[in-house]
Amino acid sequence: MAILDAPPDFDLYAELGVDPGADRGRIDAAFRRLMKQHHPDVARDPVAGERRGKRLNIARHWLIDPERRGRYDRSRGLARMDRGARLATTPVDRSRVRRPPAGTVASGPPFGAIFLIGLMLVAGSLLASASTGPGAMMTLVSFPIGVLMLLYGGAGVVFGLLGGPPRR
Repeated sequence: MAILDAPPDFDLYAELGVDPGADRGRIDAAFRRLMKQHHPDVARDPVAGERRGKRLNIARHWLIDPERRGRYDRSRGLARMDRGARLATTPVDRSRVRRPPAGTVASGPPFGAIFLIGLMLVAGSLLASASTGPGAMMTLVSFPIGVLMLLYGGAGVVFGLLGGPPRR
């Protein structure tokens, strides 16, 4: 296990037993304490000790470098806030994110994308209608489809902006 350029797939804070707001001093102290226990020369199982030691080295390497730590925190959904010289992190509480209830317009198809595709079909059809040959034949097919997509997507966008269709 080498020190990677991509963030590791294990929890670095849990590996070192520190909280996400820990400063470099706490990270180094936790690293030294754990390495004294899990170093291959002192561990009961040298193979497991070597494996744990590598994970501890990776965790320390990522958490003491502010740039790498920021990348790791962003990849894990942790928000960083400056507090003086010390950087503290707090987990993002995703339970407080408002999601539309199931069955509402917002949880349905992506109306904006449908509207834009319809717009492109109509515009392409109008440009193709100026030509003769196979392009003119395509107009007969794509123009009505584009108009339907414009109407469907536009209605969805309007209902979405107004908070959904009228309720009974």
